[in-house]
Amino acid sequence: MGDNKLNSNETQLLKAMYDNITHGLVGFFAAAILFTDDWDRMYWALICMLLSSLIDVDHFISAWSLKLANATNLHSRPFLHNSTIPLVLIFILIFCHLSYQDNNMIMTLTILIVAFTTHHFRDAYRRGLTFFFYQTSPLPYYLYIGLILITPYLLKSFITTKLDTKKIEAEIKVLGQTIMGRRKSLQQKPTNFSDDELKDLRTAFDLLDRDQDGMVTPTELQFMLRNLGIHVSDELIDGLMKEASKTGNGLIDETEFLQWIGRIQALREESTPSADDDDLTQDLVAAFRVFDRDNNGYITRDELQRAMQMIGENVTEGQLNDMLALADLDKDGRINYEEFARLLLNNELQCLNVKE
Repeated sequence: MGDNKLNSNETQLLKAMYDNITHGLVGFFAAAILFTDDWDRMYWALICMLLSSLIDVDHFISAWSLKLANATNLHSRPFLHNSTIPLVLIFILIFCHLSYQDNNMIMTLTILIVAFTTHHFRDAYRRGLTFFFYQTSPLPYYLYIGLILITPYLLKSFITTKLDTKKIEAEIKVLGQTIMGRRKSLQQKPTNFSDDELKDLRTAFDLLDRDQDGMVTPTELQFMLRNLGIHVSDELIDGLMKEASKTGNGLIDETEFLQWIGRIQALREESTPSADDDDLTQDLVAAFRVFDRDNNGYITRDELQRAMQMIGENVTEGQLNDMLALADLDKDGRINYEEFARLLLNNELQCLNVKE
């Protein structure tokens, strides 16, 4: 209807108004296609409508006049009607998309491209497309309609990826909080031993406490393990003692010993596969696919670091290297999604003293 009004006998002012309103509405409906599955962002379509209408302001700027007669009788196309502009914007969008710029940058560029391309395609039906050193012939009517309709679908892949990324990152935060909460609950789980179990554990503690001073030292723990044929490093012994000792003095009293055994028992029970664990693993594997930037099926060191930051884990460079070594089961120098899920779900992070 707006195109037909341009060929009517209306006054120049009404024709200009119809033309500008039509530009805005075409920009709005084209942008609305981008957000059919995300109505919360439909306000961007209104912004696109405004931008598409404002492009015609360059008529008055080029004419250096506020008079409509001067603005509509220019010797050449005004500067915002140069179709090189949307081409440059498209290249910038592709660059920003590949360099992982934030959502607002991607969204702004996409809306600008829709506003410019719909405006230019509609004008091209009457005047062709204008480039710096080239002018096309007027576009056939159905070609101009088709280009306007297909443009938002071509651009939708850019914003869909960014929107999905934001959604998945939010899900990862929730999953991370769930995992960390589960680990904390295991650490704080009360010890419920039977009388016989308590008796056996106290006997074991007495055997460990060789000098009967009520405290187990690293030397006593190392002595007991070696008698059992278990050879471990002094560093591991120190780590076990720090984990068990609440006071941080490197010694374990009977109460700390019982609580420590209780946590180990809880972790062992927790490691038994269940339907809930399977569901959580699947969710985590699906969520962390967003961090596989190059889509090669593996998580690199940089991707792992960002993933840990997203779930609230503050890891040092050394801890990051240890995580890579611990999670990389097939020792191929990369971590696949299943290995990464195992790293989080099976509580290996506790062994690395990763702080939450």
